[in-house]
Parts: sequence; structure tokens; C-alpha cells
Amino acid sequence: MNHTAKNRVELKQPGAEQKRVEEILQQRNRELALISQASQLFTSTLELEQVLEIVLSGTHNLLNITATSFWLRIPETGELVCQHAIGAGAETVIGWRLAEGQGLAGWAAQTGQSLLVPDAKQDSRHFGMVDQQSGINFRSILSIPLRTRRGVIGVLNLVDTEVGRFTEDELSLVDSIATAAAIAIENARLYQEAQEEIAQRKLIETILRERNEELDAFAHTVAHNLKNPLSTAIGYTDFLLFDPEAVSPKELNDCLQIIKSAGKKAVSIIDELLLLATVRKNETEHQPLNMTAIIEQVQERLQPMIKEYQAEISVPPIWPTALGYAPWVEEVWTNYITNGLKYGGSPPKLELGANLDESNMVCFWVRDSGPGLSEADQIHLFIEFNRLNRVGTKGHGLGLSIVKRIVEKLGGQVGVQSEPDQGSIFFFTLPMAANISNGVKGNSSPLINS
Repeated sequence: MNHTAKNRVELKQPGAEQKRVEEILQQRNRELALISQASQLFTSTLELEQVLEIVLSGTHNLLNITATSFWLRIPETGELVCQHAIGAGAETVIGWRLAEGQGLAGWAAQTGQSLLVPDAKQDSRHFGMVDQQSGINFRSILSIPLRTRRGVIGVLNLVDTEVGRFTEDELSLVDSIATAAAIAIENARLYQEAQEEIAQRKLIETILRERNEELDAFAHTVAHNLKNPLSTAIGYTDFLLFDPEAVSPKELNDCLQIIKSAGKKAVSIIDELLLLATVRKNETEHQPLNMTAIIEQVQERLQPMIKEYQAEISVPPIWPTALGYAPWVEEVWTNYITNGLKYGGSPPKLELGANLDESNMVCFWVRDSGPGLSEADQIHLFIEFNRLNRVGTKGHGLGLSIVKRIVEKLGGQVGVQSEPDQGSIFFFTLPMAANISNGVKGNSSPLINS
């Protein structure tokens, strides 16, 4: 080698060394930038999924490896659940569960020690099912436990198909990232728990407020509506007791009839209050309804009232089959028909029917020929413990409140469509039974503007 060539080699070697040093420095700068960026981002968000995405994507891109995943530990069982993953086989492992201590990640979580495995095939702790399911032979593995004051909450897992891919320096780097990530994840969890607790408290406050409103309304109903028939009975009783000898047989009979009627009204109010409370608390099993039998039972119950009002009631020969709880549905029809008898014209003419809609619901309805309702009256009609303040109105305003609560408990809705001097249509919906062999299909809906 001549002197000129030797000088060229000597000049070339320092240049190559300098380039290698520069590459190492650039890599260290990228690593420091990742740690700095991750730390900043960790403190800027409290969303757990966003924290996991930041850690995985940053680590994955920096090291340029096959796959990265986060496994979160379930405190009650010690299991690890793959919460998030990036890279090859990510779709396979997301949602996977490892038993306590199972696999390299399970070992790291159980012991709290970081783990660098040059070749997973040579380590008996490796859980090979992931390789089998994903079709990828993972060789080098880094498993870094996520440590907090409450213990290990999970594992950051890095895998690659190359043997000996990871170094001690990379282990140290990922350990630093995992430390910051663990704090961020713990903060996100605490924030999520706090939000859930706040939401639960708000829900409890709402329930308590609604219960207090119901209790106030209940007290109002008892004080005003139940007081009326009892006051009537007491008043006529006092009249009879004031001078019994002066009361004629006719007056005695009239007074006793009024007292009896007031007593029956009080009992009816109490029964409906009990039913209202029962509907709120009880759960029922929904069964296909024999609506023909239910309507027959209702008409039998209301026969004295039907006779008193000289009412005409028409029913269809066939009913569609809906799901519900027969005793409650009987109460719905009883309330609707009772209202129709009272306010559905003189004499009342009621038409009962049903039709199917496109949302697999059966709409049952009662149409009357009464004076109808204004829009203002319709808005307040189904509000609990509210009664339309109309001249000649009988009843105590609980019926439609019970109807609303029953039907909503059975998965349906209630409503009314009416115009002044055009009668009213009171309706309720119930879920349609799965197999309808006797359904009424093709009947046009009687509902206004439907």
C-alpha cells in the first residue's frame, strides 16, 4: 500500500466512526424526544384509550418492531387482558386473557420484574398460543410491568420475529416509558372512577328527587281525592246520627246509598294507589296475550257501569298477538273503557281495535264519540296524580297515570289523539309476539293523521 492510499484509509476510518456516533446520538435524541413527548401527552389527557394509543404508537414507531401491546391486570383475579395492540397479530390478541402468571407477560405482572427474552422459543414461560393463532413466530420479547403505588396494574409487551432483537439499552428506554405510562394510566383510571361515581351520585339524586316528588304528589292525592268520599260518608253519617227519629225511610235509604257509593269510591282509590306502587316495584315475565279473554273479563267487570250508561261497545273478532302481563293489561283496558263510558258521549259509543306498525309493535285503541280534548288537555292527561279540571268530571285522576306506568313497564307507549267535538282515541302499544298466526294485518289505523 502506498503512502497516498494509506492516508485515504486513515481519513476514511474517522469519518465512519463519526457517522456511527452521529447515528447513536440521533437515536438517543429520538428516544429522549419520545420520553419527553410521552410524558407531556400523558399529563394532557385522562382518556385511557388515548393514553394507550400514545404509548404503543410512539414505542412501536421508534423501535420499528413487529408488534406492541398493553395488557391490563384485573385485580380481583390477577388475569391480564390485552387492552390495546399495534402491529402484526394485533387483531388476534386484543381481548385475550392470560391467567395469573401465564406467559412471559403474566410472569412480569406477577413478579413485578422487567423481562428481556432473546428467543422466546427457548423459554418455557412463553405462551405459544398467540403464535399459533396469529401465524407469526415471535422470538424476541420485552415485558415491562406497569408499576404504581397500588401495585402492578399491567404489562407493556414488545415482540419481534428476529432473535436477539432487543438490547439492555432498549429495555432501559422502554422501562422509562412504562413508568410514565403507568402513572398516566392510573390517573386515567382514577378519573374514570371519579366520573362514574359522580354519575352514580347524580343518578341517585335524580331518583331521590323523583321519589320525593312522587311522595308529595301521593300525599296530595290522598289528602284531596281520598278526603272527598270520606268527608261525604262522614257528613251523611252525622246527618243520620243528629236526629235519627226525624229521618224518613226514603231519606235513610238515600243517605245509605250515598255513603255506600262514597265508600266504594274510597276503596277504588286505595286499590289504584296500591296497584300503582306494585307496578313500580314488581317485575313480570312477558307472555303472549289472549286479548279476547282479557276484553271479556273487562266487560264482565264493567257490566254494571255499561248498563248504567247504556253504552255500545264494539270489538274486533280477531286480535293480533302481543306480549305482556295479562293482569296489568286488563287494568289498562279497564281504565280506558271506564273513561270512555264516562266521557265518550251520551250514550257512549266505544269502538275497540288494534293494528300492527312497522316497528313490530301492536297498537291497541279505544275510540269514543265524546266531546274530544283540547291540545292543552292532552299534554297533561297522563301526568301522574293529575286530573282534568272539567265540569262534570268524575273519578280521581289516577287511572291514566297507572296506564302510563304499566305500559311503559311492558315496553310500550301510551297516547291520545283528539280534536274538540270529534271524539278521542286513547291508545297503547305493546311488543308484537314473535309468531303471529291470528294477527290483524291490513286494517287501516284509526289514529288521526297516521
